[in-house]
Amino acid sequence: MPRHSWTAERVIALGSTTTLTTAGQILGIGRTKSYTLARAGTFPVPVIRIGNRYTVPVAPLLVLLGIEKESAGGRLTENDGSSLHRNTAAPTRAPHNANPRKATSHGDRRHHL
Repeated sequence: MPRHSWTAERVIALGSTTTLTTAGQILGIGRTKSYTLARAGTFPVPVIRIGNRYTVPVAPLLVLLGIEKESAGGRLTENDGSSLHRNTAAPTRAPHNANPRKATSHGDRRHHL
C-alpha cells in the first residue's frame, strides 16, 4: 500500500470527518493499531463509533497537529508541522468509470454475481 504525504491542506480538505484508517495514516499509526486504540478508547483524538464503523472528526486532528485554519482569507499556519510533509500536490482520483474491463454504458445496469 503506498504511503501518502499529508499536508495541512490535504487534512483540511477531508471535510468534517474522516475514517479511522485515514486518521491513523495522518498520525503515522497503522490500521491494526488504530483499531486497537479506538476499541480501547485511547486513540489520540476522539472517535465516534456508529455500529461497526468508526468516524473521526477532523477538527481535533487539526488541533493535535497544530494546524490553525483562519476563517478570514483561509490562511494556514502550521505551529509544529513536524508530522506534515511539504508535498502540496493534490491527490488525484480516477473517474468512477475508469476501469476498462467494465466498459458499459450507464444505461446498461446488468448485475454480475
